[in-house]
Amino acid sequence: MNSYMGSYLCDPDNTYSKCASPRNASTTPASNAMKPFNYQMDAISSNWPIHFGAYTGFYDYQVEWVTGENGYVRWMLQGEPLFEVTTESIVSVPQNANKTNPKKIMIEEPLYVIFNVALSSSWALKTGKCVEQRCECLYHSWGGPRCSTAVSGSSSAGLMSKTFGPPIEAAIAVAIVIILVTMVMVHMGSVATAKKTKAVMAALEAERKAAASVSAAPVSETNSSRGSYLAALSKDNYRQNFV
Repeated sequence: MNSYMGSYLCDPDNTYSKCASPRNASTTPASNAMKPFNYQMDAISSNWPIHFGAYTGFYDYQVEWVTGENGYVRWMLQGEPLFEVTTESIVSVPQNANKTNPKKIMIEEPLYVIFNVALSSSWALKTGKCVEQRCECLYHSWGGPRCSTAVSGSSSAGLMSKTFGPPIEAAIAVAIVIILVTMVMVHMGSVATAKKTKAVMAALEAERKAAASVSAAPVSETNSSRGSYLAALSKDNYRQNFV
């Protein structure tokens, strides 16, 4: 469970120690790029550990928000309050001797519930730093004048340069290998199919010839027997054949 500590937002010329990259007044002259500012991002949040039942069932979450001097923000589960922030805790903030903690007002906008799998002590990601009055990106995947544009990274490392996906050279090489393997497999499949087709056709031709030779002999024998029978009938005494 990490408590939210907020982040300091400062102009490039700010020398405040809590800024992300305070300017060193002795080595870096002021650029006067913008009006000076220095404030801390803040949020009203609540951390509450949940048990295993939250992953196996359904629950009703609710935010109760009341504005005004006696208002409050209340997070609830199944109608039971879990955490509450009152207006007094926002308006009457603790102070030190120099009263550096700014006085706040009650939030006058709708609130909502954010469910985080992992919690962090600060918002967002640091994508760059200020070097000689210019932004220098910390990662190859960020670009632009303020290192806020997501781009494909590149470096002088060659084939294994840092990018979102594989290097273009590796992608082309893999594609060529896949094409060659596919062509070889198609050719081998065609040759095997042709051999099988030729063997099947030869077997069918042999069966056809065998069937033709077998059927020819009974036909000739039948014709000769029929001729002998007709010859015998011609020699009969028709005078004795009467009804």
